[in-house]
Amino acid sequence: MPLSGAFNRSVPGCGDLSVVFTVERNFIVFYDASGTLLRQIRHSDFTGTITDITSGQSVPHEGHFVQDYDYITGTRSVSGETLRATLPNGQVAFAAGHEVDAGPDDLIFETPHASLTGDEFFAQVGQGLT
Repeated sequence: MPLSGAFNRSVPGCGDLSVVFTVERNFIVFYDASGTLLRQIRHSDFTGTITDITSGQSVPHEGHFVQDYDYITGTRSVSGETLRATLPNGQVAFAAGHEVDAGPDDLIFETPHASLTGDEFFAQVGQGLT
Protein backbone atom coordinates (compact mmCIF):
# COMPACT_ATOMS: atom_id res chain seq x y z
CA MET A 1 0.00 0.00 0.00
CA PRO A 2 1.53 3.36 -1.02
CA LEU A 3 2.27 5.93 1.65
CA SER A 4 2.28 9.64 0.79
CA GLY A 5 4.12 12.40 2.59
CA ALA A 6 5.35 15.95 2.34
CA PHE A 7 7.83 18.22 4.10
CA ASN A 8 9.51 21.58 3.62
CA ARG A 9 13.28 21.90 3.61
CA SER A 10 15.14 25.18 4.08
CA VAL A 11 18.30 25.35 1.93
CA PRO A 12 20.87 28.02 2.86
CA GLY A 13 21.24 30.51 0.01
CA CYS A 14 18.33 28.99 -1.94
CA GLY A 15 15.23 29.46 0.19
CA ASP A 16 12.62 26.85 0.98
CA LEU A 17 11.77 23.72 -0.96
CA SER A 18 8.52 21.77 -0.78
CA VAL A 19 9.03 18.01 -1.12
CA VAL A 20 6.03 15.80 -1.89
CA PHE A 21 6.34 12.04 -2.42
CA THR A 22 4.62 8.68 -2.56
CA VAL A 23 6.55 5.62 -1.40
CA GLU A 24 5.92 1.91 -1.71
CA ARG A 25 7.75 -0.34 0.73
CA ASN A 26 7.91 -4.10 0.98
CA PHE A 27 9.07 -5.69 4.22
CA ILE A 28 10.72 -9.07 4.79
CA VAL A 29 10.94 -9.89 8.49
CA PHE A 30 12.83 -12.71 10.24
CA TYR A 31 12.10 -14.00 13.77
CA ASP A 32 13.64 -16.78 15.81
CA ALA A 33 11.58 -19.67 17.26
CA SER A 34 10.71 -17.64 20.37
CA GLY A 35 9.39 -14.70 18.33
CA THR A 36 12.38 -12.38 18.76
CA LEU A 37 12.90 -10.04 15.83
CA LEU A 38 16.22 -10.86 14.15
CA ARG A 39 16.26 -8.96 10.88
CA GLN A 40 14.11 -6.69 8.72
CA ILE A 41 14.66 -5.90 5.05
CA ARG A 42 12.82 -2.94 3.49
CA HIS A 43 12.61 -2.43 -0.27
CA SER A 44 11.58 1.19 -0.93
CA ASP A 45 10.61 2.92 -4.17
CA PHE A 46 9.38 6.51 -4.23
CA THR A 47 8.45 9.23 -6.69
CA GLY A 48 7.56 12.84 -6.07
CA THR A 49 8.15 16.49 -6.80
CA ILE A 50 10.52 19.08 -5.32
CA THR A 51 9.29 22.67 -5.69
CA ASP A 52 11.04 25.97 -4.95
CA ILE A 53 8.37 27.70 -2.87
CA THR A 54 9.40 31.20 -4.02
CA SER A 55 9.78 30.65 -7.77
CA GLY A 56 7.24 27.86 -8.16
CA GLN A 57 9.70 25.89 -10.34
CA SER A 58 9.67 22.15 -9.71
CA VAL A 59 11.40 18.93 -10.73
CA PRO A 60 10.42 15.28 -10.33
CA HIS A 61 12.48 13.18 -7.94
CA GLU A 62 12.71 9.48 -7.15
CA GLY A 63 14.59 6.84 -5.21
CA HIS A 64 15.01 3.07 -5.17
CA PHE A 65 16.88 1.45 -2.30
CA VAL A 66 17.04 -1.38 0.24
CA GLN A 67 17.53 -1.00 3.99
CA ASP A 68 18.62 -4.09 5.96
CA TYR A 69 18.30 -3.91 9.76
CA ASP A 70 20.20 -6.61 11.69
CA TYR A 71 18.85 -6.58 15.24
CA ILE A 72 21.45 -9.07 16.48
CA THR A 73 24.49 -6.95 15.51
CA GLY A 74 22.67 -3.60 15.82
CA THR A 75 23.61 -2.56 12.29
CA ARG A 76 21.75 -1.11 9.33
CA SER A 77 22.83 -1.15 5.71
CA VAL A 78 21.42 0.99 2.92
CA SER A 79 22.05 0.19 -0.75
CA GLY A 80 20.81 1.89 -3.89
CA GLU A 81 19.82 5.26 -5.24
CA THR A 82 18.26 7.07 -2.30
CA LEU A 83 17.63 10.42 -4.07
CA ARG A 84 17.57 11.46 -7.75
CA ALA A 85 16.33 14.54 -9.59
CA THR A 86 16.92 15.88 -13.10
CA LEU A 87 17.32 19.66 -12.95
CA PRO A 88 15.95 22.11 -15.56
CA ASN A 89 19.46 22.45 -17.08
CA GLY A 90 19.64 18.67 -17.62
CA GLN A 91 22.08 18.04 -14.76
CA VAL A 92 21.26 15.03 -12.56
CA ALA A 93 21.56 15.36 -8.78
CA PHE A 94 21.72 12.04 -6.94
CA ALA A 95 22.64 10.27 -3.74
CA ALA A 96 23.53 6.59 -4.16
CA GLY A 97 25.84 3.89 -2.90
CA HIS A 98 26.13 1.44 -0.01
CA GLU A 99 26.74 2.16 3.64
CA VAL A 100 26.61 0.26 6.91
CA ASP A 101 26.14 1.95 10.27
CA ALA A 102 25.49 1.12 13.90
CA GLY A 103 23.48 4.30 14.53
CA PRO A 104 23.27 7.86 13.24
CA ASP A 105 26.80 8.78 14.33
CA ASP A 106 28.54 5.43 13.89
CA LEU A 107 29.42 4.83 10.22
CA ILE A 108 31.08 1.43 9.78
CA PHE A 109 31.47 1.23 6.00
CA GLU A 110 30.73 3.39 2.98
CA THR A 111 31.45 2.71 -0.68
CA PRO A 112 33.44 5.36 -2.47
CA HIS A 113 31.07 7.11 -4.84
CA ALA A 114 30.57 10.44 -6.52
CA SER A 115 27.07 11.01 -5.23
CA LEU A 116 25.82 13.66 -2.83
CA THR A 117 24.82 13.57 0.81
CA GLY A 118 21.18 14.44 1.53
CA ASP A 119 22.11 18.05 2.43
CA GLU A 120 24.24 18.41 -0.71
CA PHE A 121 21.45 16.91 -2.85
CA PHE A 122 18.85 19.42 -1.66
CA ALA A 123 21.35 22.30 -1.98
CA GLN A 124 22.07 21.33 -5.61
CA VAL A 125 18.35 20.99 -6.41
CA GLY A 126 17.62 24.32 -4.69
CA GLN A 127 20.34 26.07 -6.69
CA GLY A 128 19.04 24.46 -9.89
CA LEU A 129 15.54 25.78 -9.25
CA THR A 130 16.46 29.40 -8.47
